[in-house]
Amino acid sequence: MVLGVVYYFGVKHGVGAESLSEFFTAIHVDAHVGVSASSLRLLKRKMRDAIIAYEVAQQEHCQPKEGQGICVGGDETFFGLPILVMLELASGFIFTEVERPNRTYATWQVQIQQWWTRCGWHFHFMVSDGAPALIKLAVSGLGCVRLRLCQCF
Repeated sequence: MVLGVVYYFGVKHGVGAESLSEFFTAIHVDAHVGVSASSLRLLKRKMRDAIIAYEVAQQEHCQPKEGQGICVGGDETFFGLPILVMLELASGFIFTEVERPNRTYATWQVQIQQWWTRCGWHFHFMVSDGAPALIKLAVSGLGCVRLRLCQCF
């Protein structure tokens, strides 16, 4: 619980160590865990460092090997504005998940350029529904085969 609160409120939302210490003392966590402001400050710093180190390690280890390819799925979901979602099918890794006011090929192309041009992946195929923007993205943008989703009832 302490790590979750420190990460969510301290690291992610910038709540100070003194306020976190007061909170933990108020709910009597201080009887079981050291929650002084200085120890929480150190914990926040260690968490930030670990997050940054993890990102660096992932960037180093997750580079594509020569000729290695992936299969992606793309879709547009609606919760207010359209949400453009593209993920790698084997792992479920989300490459793109962003709200945009339109669902055109140009909009999709801008979103994938952020990672596609520097990644070096070869795309085997892209699975999508029949949206024209997604068909064009697969064939023209990614240069791969596009597979249509079947709707079975």
